[in-house]
Amino acid sequence: MLPSLCNSSANCSDFFSESLFIITEFGINDVNNLLLRGVNKTEIRDFVPEIIKKTRQAIDIQIGLN
Repeated sequence: MLPSLCNSSANCSDFFSESLFIITEFGINDVNNLLLRGVNKTEIRDFVPEIIKKTRQAIDIQIGLN
């Protein structure tokens, strides 16, 4: 897919430096299930650090850092 986004290293560097990528959906089902069960948003926020931690671990595995 990269060639369809940019055609040189410099062009890709520029493109990626100004891009926002959504990498994950980890935890979204858990959050939705909690909301559907009536858990309040304050309680759900307590799960966010764990979701971020798991997301980071998954990304590290995907790019070979772990």
